[in-house]
Amino acid sequence: SRSRAPSAAELLVDGRRPEHIAPISEGADTRFTSLFRDASWMSGSPDRMIRIDRVRRVSPGRVEETITIESAAPEPAELQL
Repeated sequence: SRSRAPSAAELLVDGRRPEHIAPISEGADTRFTSLFRDASWMSGSPDRMIRIDRVRRVSPGRVEETITIESAAPEPAELQL
C-alpha cells in the first residue's frame, strides 16, 4: 500500500491569508507563525490581532499538524476558518 501526503495545506481566515511571520524548526516539528490583522471587529487596534501557530510534525508515513489560534482582544472574536 502507498501513502501520500498533501503537497500543500492552506489556512484562510475569513477568506483571506494571514500574514506569515516565520517558520521555526523545533526538533521533529516545524512551527509556522502567522498574524491576522484584517478583521472588521478589530477597530484598528494592534492588540486585537489574531496569532495563528501551525505546528507540523513529519515522520515516516505520517504528517500531523496542530493549529493554535490566540487573540489578545478583550472580547471574543468570531472568524471563519
